[in-house]
Amino acid sequence: MPGPAEPLPTTVTTVGQGEAAGAPDAMRLHLAVRHRAGSITESLAGCASAFEAVVEVARRFADDEVISSRGLTVGEWRDADQHGYEAQHSLEVVCPDLHRSGELIDALAEAAPRRLRVDYVEPFVTVTTQMAALARERAFADARAKADQLAGLAGQRVEGAVAVVEGGSAPGPRAQPAARMAAMDTSFQAGTATVASTVTVTWRTSAL
Repeated sequence: MPGPAEPLPTTVTTVGQGEAAGAPDAMRLHLAVRHRAGSITESLAGCASAFEAVVEVARRFADDEVISSRGLTVGEWRDADQHGYEAQHSLEVVCPDLHRSGELIDALAEAAPRRLRVDYVEPFVTVTTQMAALARERAFADARAKADQLAGLAGQRVEGAVAVVEGGSAPGPRAQPAARMAAMDTSFQAGTATVASTVTVTWRTSAL
């Protein structure tokens, strides 16, 4: 006769979350230049002129590989007594020195007066490897703390992890800027950038 079946191993699965913060060291600028004129050709020509002026200035602060077009549109516009066409060229510029980003915006505005639009600015950390590693460590520790509590409530103890999966609903890298305008020059208070991690861990447990 076969002996009694061995009891199945007991497990508990928990989701841990962790974050790590760092000081941003670069700024991503989302910009657009636009020009209105009576014809499509004229609006495109004026927009191209403004775009070239903006790119020329941006090259004083950043390399070509971090200056990129993001779209070109041409549309009709009208108000009470005027009518024409507006061309808009969107671009992204990464300023590698956060502290010079305000100087860059001022120079861009001077290069294309009345034709430059700053959609938004985004401080970020250039290298997030160490921040991501720390966020994972904290997420794993969070998962273990939850497992210890749950196992204890069930009259068990955690023996060790048997499966670890990274990922979940926690947000990825995000900036938390606090931007301000100075009286004469543009300047920014960068705040912090945060990297978040989520891990799902299955733990082997045993009776106390």
